Parts: sequence; C-alpha cells; structure tokens
Amino acid sequence: MTEDIFARPLVPVASEDDAETTANAAITYLQGDSETVTVLSVIEKAGGAPDKASVEQ
Repeated sequence: MTEDIFARPLVPVASEDDAETTANAAITYLQGDSETVTVLSVIEKAGGAPDKASVEQ
C-alpha cells in the first residue's frame, strides 16, 4: 500500500515572517480541520555554504 506523497506535506520555514507568509499561502490548500501538516524550521549556517561543524557546536 502506497501513501499519497501529498497526504502529509512538509513545509519548511526560515523565519517568523516566512512562517506567516507560508501559512497564509498554504491555508488555501488545506481541506478542513483534520489536515496534517509538518512544519520544519530551516537554519541557515555559514551564509549558505556547507559547514563542517555539527549542529550541536
């Protein structure tokens, strides 16, 4: 049995302003109170370049 890829969307947000903008855009696609959305906070490290340090550091 395969679950629909869009059944549980993953929504990345980078800041408070981005979260509000993203929520306002996404709300039009949700169909009722039982919708499940996973929100992921995105943390930019080293100005977008790969960083060798771990997240804990």
